[in-house]
Amino acid sequence: MCAAARASDLRMTRFSRLVVVGAAACSAARVQPPAAPPHAAAPAPAPVSIPVAAPPSTTDVPGAVASTALADAERSVVAEPVTYVFRASRMTNLLYVLDCLAGLQPCSTAAFATSWPAAAWKPDDDSAIAAWKLLHHARGSVGDHAAQAGPPLPLPYHAHGVADAVVVAGYGARDLDDYAARLAVLVNETDTATARAIAARFESRASDRWQATRAGLVAALEEYVALAARPDVRVLAASIARLYRVPAGGMRQTFELVARPRHASGSNARQLGDLGVVEVTIGDAVTHQFAVVTHEMFHAWFAASPIEDQIALVERFASSADPIATAAYGMLDEALATALGNGLVARAVTPAEYEQRARIPRGLYDDRFIDAVAKALLPALEARLAAGRSVFDDDFVPEYLRAVHTGVPDGLPPIAHLRPMACAMDPSLHEAARYLQQVSRASHVESTDGAPEAAELFRQRRAWGKAILWTRSNLAALRPLVDQATLAALRRQAKAGAPFVLTMRGSPGGFVFVLIADDDAAARKLIDAFAAQPRVREGVFVP
Repeated sequence: MCAAARASDLRMTRFSRLVVVGAAACSAARVQPPAAPPHAAAPAPAPVSIPVAAPPSTTDVPGAVASTALADAERSVVAEPVTYVFRASRMTNLLYVLDCLAGLQPCSTAAFATSWPAAAWKPDDDSAIAAWKLLHHARGSVGDHAAQAGPPLPLPYHAHGVADAVVVAGYGARDLDDYAARLAVLVNETDTATARAIAARFESRASDRWQATRAGLVAALEEYVALAARPDVRVLAASIARLYRVPAGGMRQTFELVARPRHASGSNARQLGDLGVVEVTIGDAVTHQFAVVTHEMFHAWFAASPIEDQIALVERFASSADPIATAAYGMLDEALATALGNGLVARAVTPAEYEQRARIPRGLYDDRFIDAVAKALLPALEARLAAGRSVFDDDFVPEYLRAVHTGVPDGLPPIAHLRPMACAMDPSLHEAARYLQQVSRASHVESTDGAPEAAELFRQRRAWGKAILWTRSNLAALRPLVDQATLAALRRQAKAGAPFVLTMRGSPGGFVFVLIADDDAAARKLIDAFAAQPRVREGVFVP
């Protein structure tokens, strides 16, 4: 996903239940800078009174590398209620490349594959990367009990993934020993020793690259600091913090800068709670990337907002009489981050580029519905920011739904009603189910391959969009999921031999989409045809 796309954490749990959790606390953005025509800058949002901090100062952080010229660099900007910390760290740059090559996180894989000299790569290095990946397999999560109480729709809040904590344990560490000490808090002694040994294997290569790129990273760090310290950006960020009800005690947002080899592909920015990891191509201006970095930060702010407010918000969506309310909620987090980051922040720091993107479909976000809704929502958000109001105020849900209807006047297509998605899949269609999740771009998906388990899943996720992905030869197994009349209708249609989709009204609302095909290959083609449908039509659809 290009303009600003959310990453997902994919894990298998007992009873073959597949859980995909869209990660506001762990999200990613890809950046493709366009050519920007000249134009007059748009006016800034209404000013908000905030204290002005003293000019930020650079701190060289001592570490295993004694030379100041090779030490880590860190700078801070205070813009109440948020303190920004920008850091360039030798150990972060080493560990990020290992994580990227191991496929542990969204990153510029093709670019980072060229990080170290190919001539120095040995077959044992491949084994070491495989072992690194194994060490970082998902290890569960911890979180707020209120967030686990079963609200009708997914919350912006996300439990803290232990696997993510393991990944970032060494970010900013002084050296290998400091990394191992941090990791030892999370994993056993054997895994700690193995991880340290693997990192040590690549340390000299990473240190050579650090020596070559540090000056460029520090220059990029200075650019980010200058942007974050701009008075207009600070005013805007403070008003957005109130929009999300960032706690009065404030937040500390740390951004780790990683040197990315020059490559034709887009770069990445990733947010893990209050830690952002930003890829930097040495020598390129970072201004065009700042809006996307803040986009990801705003996901984290939404996730950090008070749990009680989040629950009240989803209750308002779930109880709305608007037939698109659930599907519209599925776009809310992205639409907000896009309007604020790719919209208002971009308009402030790169006005010409913003004007170009704002005029074209999918210019702010690489999804035509989220892009359209974000653009339609901008005027209402500006007024809300100027008034110091929040997305958790009682009148926000109807205001947002009006923007959705304005941005998508012909209504949302079937595929958009699967955000979030509860999915029942035939045991033989696991790959097709994964493909459906990918095509739907749902940030929250829960799936199971047993009909009795799916019936319970559907009961628990009553307000979610629902998909049943099944084979013609196994229709009898659907008895726990559908009534006799529906099963009879499916059998009659199945006799025609062609894959098909049956669309039904759900209870208490939303839709149930039943996709019937013979195998994975046929199911994937059916999913493509289903995703191309412009509007919801109840009944049978045969491509």
